[in-house]
Amino acid sequence: MTDARIVRTRAALHSSITDLAAHKPVPTITVSELAIRAGINRVTFYKHYASPPRL
Repeated sequence: MTDARIVRTRAALHSSITDLAAHKPVPTITVSELAIRAGINRVTFYKHYASPPRL
């Protein structure tokens, strides 16, 4: 069973990358922008993914 916090964080990240990608090319999106948009910190991002393209 997956922890609800993990599910919520990953959903927020996926939603954030989709929203940001609607306004700018994906390769130009930074981890900081993504984390701010998802409401998490950069350390949390790196606990889940190595880089933005892995989303």
